Formats: sequence, C-alpha cells, structure tokens
Amino acid sequence: MRPSSALVGTMCCLAGSCAFAASPTSEQVARSILYDANGRPARQVFDAALRAKFPTGSSLSALAEFFHALGGFCAKRDDGVAYRCEVDIEPCANTIIARVEAKNDAIVRIQYVQLAGKTCN
Repeated sequence: MRPSSALVGTMCCLAGSCAFAASPTSEQVARSILYDANGRPARQVFDAALRAKFPTGSSLSALAEFFHALGGFCAKRDDGVAYRCEVDIEPCANTIIARVEAKNDAIVRIQYVQLAGKTCN
C-alpha cells in the first residue's frame, strides 16, 4: 500500500525539509522587474512601463496627476509644447525624469524617460 502524496508532504514538513515557499508579494515582484541584479533602477523598464501606462493620445492631466500622487511634478517647458515630469523613486538616490510632448491635454509622445542620481545635503 502506497502512502498518499499529502501524507508524504506532511511528513517532509514535520521533518523540517518542507519545500513549500511563501509566494512573493506584489512589491517584491515589481522590484525584481524594475531593478537590476545590483539594485539599480532599470531605465528601459521604467521607460517601457511609463509609455505603456500613458500611451500616445492619453491625457497629460492623468500623467501629471500620477506624478503628483507620487510626490513629483509636471511643468510646462519654455517651448510651450514639452513638459518635464519628475519624481523621486528613492529619496536622496534616484529620480525619474520624463520629457513629454502634448497638445490639447493629449500626449503626443514621450520623448524620453531618464533616471538621475540624486544626493541630499
């Protein structure tokens, strides 16, 4: 007579060799996607995520609110077409900067997304 797999699993756990691991949290999953193995933000991933969340034609106001909700800002550039949106993703460490072109509150294109190191005094 063969023991059931549940019984074998229970016996393994009681013996201290349980192979079941807790599922990662959504924050752990997001961090493993957004940051490289050295713990540095992956610019290409942040760029792709921002472009996917706010594709061409989406509302500039929604993008600005997104940055504001995270403690950042969006400001119109002197040319009247482009906006600079910025938010710290890690205090005194890293900042996301996006340059966005818009017309009539619609995003025409996200020109670039960059990450900048930041130090605090």
